[in-house]
Amino acid sequence: MNNFLRLFFVAVLGLVCNSVFADDKTDELTWEGLGLGGSNSSYAPFADITFNSSAVYAGTASSGTGKYIQLRSNKNDAGIVTTTSGGKLKSVTITFNEQTTDRAIDIYGKNEPYEVGPDMYDANKKGELIGSIAANGESFTLIPDVSYKYVGMVAHNGAIYIDKITVVWEEAQGETKIVTSVGLTGDYLTRFTPGKDGDETNLPSTIVTAGETAVEGAEVKWSLKMGDNWIMGEEEPSIGDGKIYIPNHSCGDLTITAKYEGNDQYEGSSKSYTMKVYKGYLRIQSILEDFPEVGGDSWKEKEAEWNKGYLTSYWQVDDQYAPKTAIVTYANGSYTYIKDDYGSLLLYGSGLEFKQGDEVILEVSTSIPPQYMGVYGTLKTYNGLLELAVNKDEVEFSVVSSDNPVEPKTITVAELNQSNMNEYLRIENAEFVEANGKNLTFKVGDETLAVYNQWNIKIDDEENGLKTGTKYTLTGMGCIYFKNETLTNQLYLTNFEEAVDEVAIKDVKLTFSMNDQELTQSLPASDWQNMVVDENIKSLKIKRVTVETSKSMKSVGLVAGMFMGGEPVVLSDDAAIDFVNIGNGVWMIDLGEGVEIIQPDDIDGSAAGLTLNFVFYLCAKDEAGNTIYYNNGGENYMVTITPREDPNAIEDVKAESRKSGTYNLSGQPVTRTYRGVTIQNARKVFRK
Repeated sequence: MNNFLRLFFVAVLGLVCNSVFADDKTDELTWEGLGLGGSNSSYAPFADITFNSSAVYAGTASSGTGKYIQLRSNKNDAGIVTTTSGGKLKSVTITFNEQTTDRAIDIYGKNEPYEVGPDMYDANKKGELIGSIAANGESFTLIPDVSYKYVGMVAHNGAIYIDKITVVWEEAQGETKIVTSVGLTGDYLTRFTPGKDGDETNLPSTIVTAGETAVEGAEVKWSLKMGDNWIMGEEEPSIGDGKIYIPNHSCGDLTITAKYEGNDQYEGSSKSYTMKVYKGYLRIQSILEDFPEVGGDSWKEKEAEWNKGYLTSYWQVDDQYAPKTAIVTYANGSYTYIKDDYGSLLLYGSGLEFKQGDEVILEVSTSIPPQYMGVYGTLKTYNGLLELAVNKDEVEFSVVSSDNPVEPKTITVAELNQSNMNEYLRIENAEFVEANGKNLTFKVGDETLAVYNQWNIKIDDEENGLKTGTKYTLTGMGCIYFKNETLTNQLYLTNFEEAVDEVAIKDVKLTFSMNDQELTQSLPASDWQNMVVDENIKSLKIKRVTVETSKSMKSVGLVAGMFMGGEPVVLSDDAAIDFVNIGNGVWMIDLGEGVEIIQPDDIDGSAAGLTLNFVFYLCAKDEAGNTIYYNNGGENYMVTITPREDPNAIEDVKAESRKSGTYNLSGQPVTRTYRGVTIQNARKVFRK
């Protein structure tokens, strides 16, 4: 039996066939016809829905809060499919609801029945992309250029609202050509980053089949189509010699199609897949360097592109692709903010499950090198605010450690701008003026501060809410809002606390050098401290003072006197000692070799003890740069030095572990005469 007769005989016995079509049948899908109800905003499955044709519809959708069909793109049970054919698909017309203005719906076709919604999220089951219909205020009709017996529909990006879906079918009357399908095999990429992945990649292998039998001699032609989000690089992408060439600096969606034209015996068919081409970044710093000044000349040239977004891959690695950590500074709902050594970035996407204080790193697989992993999403702006919109499955970060301290950066209102976008910030002495919905207004001095209550922080509590005329310390995420050619620098509120009018000293720690051994003594307010020491004191010097305050200041100093037998001993030649901020409201000064406070002859080994009386006055800078002195309520701090009976040990005093030596920031050893920032005991210390 020759090949033609064999295939024809198989077809007659029941091989999937196409048909001659005559009468048109029209199905009009509405929220009522699909049984979605009119007030239930939750998504619900439906099945076995029929209209005018023989097609049977199934899927999952919602009527939202209005009378329309609502679909979404981020859940794998949403979509509309046909489980029984209505004949030959002639056209699909979408009438969008007026609420949908910037979204689209993808229409797919195939010649095998669909299962319910999840098929629309499986690349091997959703069929061929016939096309996308974008919301433009009018109805739009899509006509397939090849024959399909089944249709599937899913939202392209985000939630969409549709008044009506009109599907037109040609019903079958008789039998004719044998249906074929194009299959794709082999290793081929659907995710590509120029530079990282080179500039070209292989096309899939193809096979044309009729049922389960290969069509001998069938040839396919390849074509590609750039998506609406395509950003042109050095030239257009192209196909040749079994490869796809993708120029550098390109990104966006490429639809790659293999088409079999068919002949007198076989129906034509095609198979498409989408290759997402990403612009690659090693770290946050590189992203921020590419982002223009919002509202400036560069922004005006690229505003439309930034609003639409760039497909972007980001890896958080060094130049050798070694993973580097980042810290989660804040997380709330779909907003996850991360920070590396050079900048901050907002990851916008649900279900990421990171928490504030999480240290994250690229999740390195034993089978996949780190340069092929990372975060894949769309880098875009929302009213000027930069975000990387992501899907949970494409964030390949893992948590190294949790509950790390995250300290907000204290800034002034004048410093709230694009350079602090998506940064975790603190602004102090902000006087509450008014609330207009989520928009809050504060005054700091003579400057107005715009705050937006993005996460519905409770502000109207009668006892603990915001009160007009009261000053607060605000924490939040730096934000910019650009609309109608107007740029507003604002804060997304995360917390507020009523400001403390005066700065108080919470704790003072003194580090002594006693007989060449370092000892630390803590002096909480109004507390006598007893330091038991060796009776044979050869030398006693105070070397370091650490002060913890009730709140952070722009700068801090200390006026200190120590009295012994009525005679003051100064800790510095200056009236105010400049301290170095070491974080969390703690300030420190290192006095080098130390200030000698007791001469060896001043202590008698048989003495009952010696009391040193310390008086500290905090010296801080306010927002205007004025110096304010606080005396901590007149409290004195006292240390009693008591000789002990056992001269061989020291008790009740904590000794600090320390590495010997002092180094500059380049790691070179320096002498005690060196002035500037030094490294001592693994800490930065400023020497005057």
